[in-house]
Amino acid sequence: MADRARTLRDVEDFIGADIKLPPEGLTKGVNAMYTSKPTTADPIPYAVFLFGNGMILDVTRMPSANDARLTVEDSDDDDGLAPWTEKLEIAHRTARAHDRLDVAPSWDSSGNARPGTGIRTGNAKIMWAEGSLVVTVKYTDWSRLPLVAVARSLSVTERRP
Repeated sequence: MADRARTLRDVEDFIGADIKLPPEGLTKGVNAMYTSKPTTADPIPYAVFLFGNGMILDVTRMPSANDARLTVEDSDDDDGLAPWTEKLEIAHRTARAHDRLDVAPSWDSSGNARPGTGIRTGNAKIMWAEGSLVVTVKYTDWSRLPLVAVARSLSVTERRP
């Protein structure tokens, strides 16, 4: 569940970060901003920005900086996924990036899907940790390459209490 946010300041105050959005030339402007309604079942707060070109920015506050780091690094160890994951620098942080990926399943003699096959990711994505925040930029039709300029043009800085 989410509420539509009225202003960028409302989103920043909710998520506890200062956010500088990418220029409109890269995104065609913000169509909508949403903030989650944390519940007992889903207590992790997040904010989502929907841009005019279909790109999405997701900022999620994890319980700790370590949780954020592990969320970003998790795909490095997944069998079959790591070869498609590239590390790059975004805002002096190590980000993980991958293209939209569709790999047809391949079956072994026992009828089990071979690791690294039958994978379909719905979007190209770049994600990194900023303190206890996980920042994700994604788009369904692009490769990760155009997203690099967008990711490098935005700024998300966690506010310290």
